[in-house]
Amino acid sequence: MDKTKIQKQYPDFALEVERLTPEQLRARIVELQKGLQESEEHKEANEELTALQAQVGEMLAPYRDVRKAVKAKTAYILELLKEQGQ
Repeated sequence: MDKTKIQKQYPDFALEVERLTPEQLRARIVELQKGLQESEEHKEANEELTALQAQVGEMLAPYRDVRKAVKAKTAYILELLKEQGQ
């Protein structure tokens, strides 16, 4: 974990938590995790977002299929080369 990155991205947060006791730091983690959980629950409840994600998934399917096929075919060729001592 790069502390300097967090200090640059969230300077006010870094200053605030650097002054906390270990007990306060643990309580802050609980607060942050509760906020994250609430955010995830709101995201899951967002019907419009869910529908759009499904639509994106459908649109990406052909591209995923091509990628999967190319990876498999490449791996097969590499295995053939390995068997031939290449």
